[in-house]
Amino acid sequence: MRVRGGPVWEAMVAEACPREQRGRLMGLMGTIISLINVPAPFVGGYLYENVSPEMPFITSFLMNTLGTVLIAVFIKQRGRERS
Repeated sequence: MRVRGGPVWEAMVAEACPREQRGRLMGLMGTIISLINVPAPFVGGYLYENVSPEMPFITSFLMNTLGTVLIAVFIKQRGRERS
């Protein structure tokens, strides 16, 4: 998802965050994502072996859907000036 969503995600952060805090926010987001991804291979392997081979993919889909819903609900677009 990084390749497809990266530029859009960065543009959204650039519009939603004050200029002087963008670097900190991008660094914090990268750190949080990395920490969340540390146990992912183990959890995916456990689900694959002990629940079903489809479960890691279903779980990933549900988590991405939840993230999309949270972004849609909580991120408000600022008004743009007309040129």
